[in-house]
Amino acid sequence: MSYFMTMVRCVLTCAAVLVSLTTASAQGAGRLGRPGPADQPLSISVGAYLIDVIEIDDVAGTFTVDFLVDLRWKDPKLVDPSSAAQRRLALDQAWHPELAFVNERSITPKLEPYLIVDSDGSVRYLQRYFGTFSVALQLQDFPFDEQTLSIDMVVLRYRPDEIVCVPNQGVIGRESIIDLSGWHIERFTVTPGVKKVGMTGFDLAASFLRVEVRRERAFYMWKIVFPLVLIVFMAAAVFWIPPTLIPSQIGIATASVLTLIAFYLTISNYLPRISYLTRLDIFVVGCTAIVFLAFGQAVLTGKLAHSKRVELAQKIDRRTRLVFFAVFAALVLYAFVF
Repeated sequence: MSYFMTMVRCVLTCAAVLVSLTTASAQGAGRLGRPGPADQPLSISVGAYLIDVIEIDDVAGTFTVDFLVDLRWKDPKLVDPSSAAQRRLALDQAWHPELAFVNERSITPKLEPYLIVDSDGSVRYLQRYFGTFSVALQLQDFPFDEQTLSIDMVVLRYRPDEIVCVPNQGVIGRESIIDLSGWHIERFTVTPGVKKVGMTGFDLAASFLRVEVRRERAFYMWKIVFPLVLIVFMAAAVFWIPPTLIPSQIGIATASVLTLIAFYLTISNYLPRISYLTRLDIFVVGCTAIVFLAFGQAVLTGKLAHSKRVELAQKIDRRTRLVFFAVFAALVLYAFVF
């Protein structure tokens, strides 16, 4: 259902862009026309301030943020030397860039919309947004992954040769302390660019508000990796139990398998539901194979001991324990290092 609604929003956004572009020429000159010479692009200074990142949803591929957008430009038509103070104008009283967020799922403006105009024609538009945006998370390195959360903001109606977005580094920043469970925020940047919008194929002037985040891996190391290592070592105990003690060998091997299954049921909610294997998935699958290897070895040596071939069973134990730990070391290196 959410996918269907996202597609509907995308189609509606593309339709709005198409209608806007086809009617742009009708705006022409006048108070509501684009400021500046027609043959030169209007420069819009773009600032942004990250107030909070509320949530990153690995399953839905979304993130929720609270942020401020600060746009500034010059409009010669609004120059008024006789005005000693700043003026407030409603949005329908002067030209302003019409913003759209291409990857938004839902967004809510929080401030009263108006323009702040100086006597020299400098115009400022300030708005605070609270919204949820889609993002294509790359989770191959989970839980050691770093992600870039992008808010794709475009100016409707105008092509890149008509509007140029310029980052205003003086008003780009973020709150020093943002408590985002499971993540650490590295940087917040604003990058100018061009965005091709959906099925329309039109290029629009854009600014990309990017939040670079790094996953806190300690939780997964202590809650998932460390218990799995203990289960693997518990299964390895069968290699040091004499093969003549068949009940003890089978009991430890069976307990390891059952513990592993119960542990999987516990951690399933912490793993992203995706179609490919992450680093943690590789480690989990590898540990499963190793534990079942120990179980199979216990059955084999128990059968040999029962058949009075104890010496062969002991020889298999000694060699298998080396193979067991070599395979486990290779698994750790492959999953978490290479």
